[in-house]
Amino acid sequence: MIDKVKLNTKVDIDEDILNARGWKRGTDEKHNCTYYDRWENDIYFKYIMDRQTLTVIGRFINASEAPNKVHNLDVLYEGMVLEKLSAIPLTDEERYEYTYYKDNNGGWTRGLVVDHGSHCYRSSYFLYDLDNVLNDINALLYRLTDVTMDIRDFRPVKVEVCFNLETSHVEEYLQIMNLVFKDKDSPRHVNYALEKDCELTSSFYVKTKGEFAKNSRQNYTVNFYNKFDELSHKPARVIKPLDLRLATGILRMEVQVNYSYMKSFYKKKDMDHTERRFADFLDVDFCASIIKDKYRYFIDKDEYLDFYSYQAAKEKVEHSDLSLVVRNNLLEFMRKRSRNNNISSNTKKRYNQMLSKMGIHWFFIPTNMGIDYLPSPMKLLDDRVANIKHLRDEYYQNPDPCGSWTNHRLFYIVKNSS
Repeated sequence: MIDKVKLNTKVDIDEDILNARGWKRGTDEKHNCTYYDRWENDIYFKYIMDRQTLTVIGRFINASEAPNKVHNLDVLYEGMVLEKLSAIPLTDEERYEYTYYKDNNGGWTRGLVVDHGSHCYRSSYFLYDLDNVLNDINALLYRLTDVTMDIRDFRPVKVEVCFNLETSHVEEYLQIMNLVFKDKDSPRHVNYALEKDCELTSSFYVKTKGEFAKNSRQNYTVNFYNKFDELSHKPARVIKPLDLRLATGILRMEVQVNYSYMKSFYKKKDMDHTERRFADFLDVDFCASIIKDKYRYFIDKDEYLDFYSYQAAKEKVEHSDLSLVVRNNLLEFMRKRSRNNNISSNTKKRYNQMLSKMGIHWFFIPTNMGIDYLPSPMKLLDDRVANIKHLRDEYYQNPDPCGSWTNHRLFYIVKNSS
């Protein structure tokens, strides 16, 4: 749903408080202003004195009890159960007890969880969700500034909207999307993999030509990529085995939303961009609609068209209820397209529309992939969104972490030394 963000708000913060709370004072010579900044919980805070503007930048999941390099805020939106392990001495009898009881803090406790030689751990369960994280950030803001604020009311400047889609065909999807972009020949945009002659299976990375040339980010950046491949190229010291396990089989669909696109998208949604709030992006449907908006622009205006090999598409057309003449003409068009023959743009448009009505994307899966069918990734996105909503409903309707539904929840282990 959301990964890294840049948010700001207008607020009057006493300079004495900033000095007392350990902020560092600096001068921005380019903009001729004084600022204070600091890092806390992997989040960057910057306050410009004369503008009275507080900016917050970071991955909020890093400030949660369940940080990792793969998940984004949608797993917290769903709600989760955390299992906190505390090292305590246990008798031999206690090591084999698995009785549950509610402790004084409202958590759930059981006997032995892990026995590593002389170290035994007692486990306490507690529910954890997005509101917990946002409230923790609000508490952090107050501790740093002595001002009561709600991060939900901050104005979004940059937001990485993203979803992790599970599939065994990550590379195939990426290659197909890059080839579709190549075939469509978008004159106002640059595809990084095509421009730099990179592997087409690593990412589908697209920016406007102007932003690509300037290496700027004022509009949007589309970045659909292989999450495992991305993490596997990072230094081992910053990547944990858990990250690689979570990234396996993940097609990351991400749109980095900046001001210009934000303005146009709000207009498209009949919303006033001047009144935008971070809370707007805490809506899973709102975020999914951003991904679909860019997919429709670059891949197909009908986001639900599936990909077929030439043979599979041919078979579907042959068994259709089209008239014999129309069917034969369409099959001839498909044959020429599969062989990359020159076809006029008007002919392409007419027969592509026929294929669309049958749910077939006009780009055929290359034969070297060895597969005949791939559902639209937007169908995978819909499935992911539906699952997020289902888990969220389940989380709030059944707050007992020892209930049967915990079997398919995410448990994140936090180990304390005492």
